[in-house]
Amino acid sequence: MTAVLQLNDVTRVHGEGETAVQALRGVSLAAHAGELVAIMGPSGSGKSTLLTLAGGLDTPTSGTVSVEGTDLATLGTYVVLSGRTTLVLSGTRTTTAFGENETFLGSDLAAALNRYSDTEQLELRYRLTPLTTLVVASDAVQDRFATDRLRNTDSIAVRPGFEFKPFALISGKVSVGFRHFNVLNDRVQDYQGPVANVDASYTLTTSTQIHGTMTRDVAFSYDENFPYYALTNAGVTITQRIASAWDVVARGGWQTVGYRTLTTGVDGVPLDERGKMYGLGVGYRLGESFRIGFDANYYRRRSQTSTRNYDGLRAGMSLTYGISQ
Repeated sequence: MTAVLQLNDVTRVHGEGETAVQALRGVSLAAHAGELVAIMGPSGSGKSTLLTLAGGLDTPTSGTVSVEGTDLATLGTYVVLSGRTTLVLSGTRTTTAFGENETFLGSDLAAALNRYSDTEQLELRYRLTPLTTLVVASDAVQDRFATDRLRNTDSIAVRPGFEFKPFALISGKVSVGFRHFNVLNDRVQDYQGPVANVDASYTLTTSTQIHGTMTRDVAFSYDENFPYYALTNAGVTITQRIASAWDVVARGGWQTVGYRTLTTGVDGVPLDERGKMYGLGVGYRLGESFRIGFDANYYRRRSQTSTRNYDGLRAGMSLTYGISQ
């Protein structure tokens, strides 16, 4: 289900150079219809800045703020072609800006990844039924880097798919397509291959729900020897309601990262990585809109470079209010 409000990896920096103040650093959150969300923290932690960005009164230094799936930085228009068909045209500029002193494994993230990205998107939407819409989306993206122009790219993607409203037996979004990722420097390999975005739920019975996600696309790397990679994420969550108050949750996830190298060839850096996640949870409902949950997840990553391998266990509690059960 698409969040009413969603922030993805949002940062906000005031000023420049040595006097720069980082009010927010990599904040992500999602609020769905019916949820009550509280922003808490000490004075100066960035609460007011976060609310200003969420309300569209300011723009983030990097990251995105979306309302009902629409990026607040997007300009666009639509044309109703018929009672069932709509054509949507939009344009977005996204800025990625790391701080001057931010590093990862010795790499200067600002020098490697600071950039702006211009996206032009065209969507053809055809309403098949009151609950199902056919969507054919295409986009053109131009990425231009401030310092490391080795990564400058132009890419085009076409992704046909479907959108299912929440009252359908299957709800969510499913799209699968193809991207041509053209790196403007001949030293770097191009990418041509599939892309996908799946976020859908299936109601098996009144007490059982299956939620699946799957994404595949291209992302930029901090490593100058491997400028970008093809990232695939897939996961499934099964929620089983027991009696009237209790539920149990089982989840699993898989990830693969395939790095693209310079055409000259590089040794000593991982060419691919693979990760897995398994988890269990239990929840107790107080009424129909308040849930107390406990979850434990195990994470595992394996790389061709042993220093990047890890195994970890994460456990925690959650409180959810306002989601219709």
